[in-house]
Amino acid sequence: MMHRRHMSPALVVALIALFVSLGGTAVAAGVVPLAKRALTADKAKQADNAKRLGGRTAAQIAAQVRGAQGEQGAQGPTGPAGPKGDAGPGGPAGAEGSKGDTGDTGPQGPAGPSMSVVVRTAPFSLVADDAELFTVQCEAGEKAISGGFTYLSNALVLASDTVPTENGEGWELFLVNLSDTIDASGTVQAVCLA
Repeated sequence: MMHRRHMSPALVVALIALFVSLGGTAVAAGVVPLAKRALTADKAKQADNAKRLGGRTAAQIAAQVRGAQGEQGAQGPTGPAGPKGDAGPGGPAGAEGSKGDTGDTGPQGPAGPSMSVVVRTAPFSLVADDAELFTVQCEAGEKAISGGFTYLSNALVLASDTVPTENGEGWELFLVNLSDTIDASGTVQAVCLA
């Protein structure tokens, strides 16, 4: 026995779309001749209107209907003044002027305070493999501005910190003797401004 196959819904939709599209072409083929006849009738109506105007345009006809130009009327009274306009843009910068004369020499100012730089020293001594903070004081009225140290030995001595004292009247140096066997001695200095 043979089984009958049913059409799928997708096939049904495709067939409907095919018939509609083919029918649309036929409808369009029937409409095009009608549109051509309508265009021909419209052109015939325009030609008929042109015959009535005698080949003239609407502007030419309007000019013929208008009468001759009249005389010029008397001048009217002056109107009120309008509001003030905005300021125009600034003009370009002018040329640089010539250099003026040198002025007179002013009076001599008062003499400044006398200043001098002095170096204050203090001895230091470090045993091998030791570190210590040393301070050098300036004299009364002096301010420390720098500091340093000197030594004569084969030891290796470094300053790990060098700063002015809190009141600025001396200099502090934190010295380190890196030698394991050699002691070091020398001088620490403060450069003071008197």
